[in-house]
Amino acid sequence: MINLFENYNQETQELHQSLKRAGYNHFTIVINDDGFLPDDVTSPYRFFTAYQIYEDDTPAFFNDIDTPPFWEIKGDATMATITDMGELRGKIFYKEHYKTRVVSHVEWLDSKQRLRSVDYYTKEGFKFAETVYDLLG
Repeated sequence: MINLFENYNQETQELHQSLKRAGYNHFTIVINDDGFLPDDVTSPYRFFTAYQIYEDDTPAFFNDIDTPPFWEIKGDATMATITDMGELRGKIFYKEHYKTRVVSHVEWLDSKQRLRSVDYYTKEGFKFAETVYDLLG
């Protein structure tokens, strides 16, 4: 048997933990990997990329995000912003209900404040996906 979930949200997490407590430790697959799945849960992304977690992997914090030279990152407890000469160029979002200030995704803006791309990070600090937007969004 396997456990197959579309997303790993609060309800899925509660069901998965209940099954494990009841002794049903089946292989668990989540279709939509957000980068923050528990270590005992896999996804098609993790399977086909032979994704491995190492002991020295660390989460990405706002100061770990690569930016062009002289761009500034300002962060607080809820999010961070990326600016170039005072102009907003990106927003860094932290994973909710997880460790403090661990980056889940970064929205990059163009010079007219339009969303151009979003980078997605795993709990181990790796950029694993990117969505690129056209001018229509």
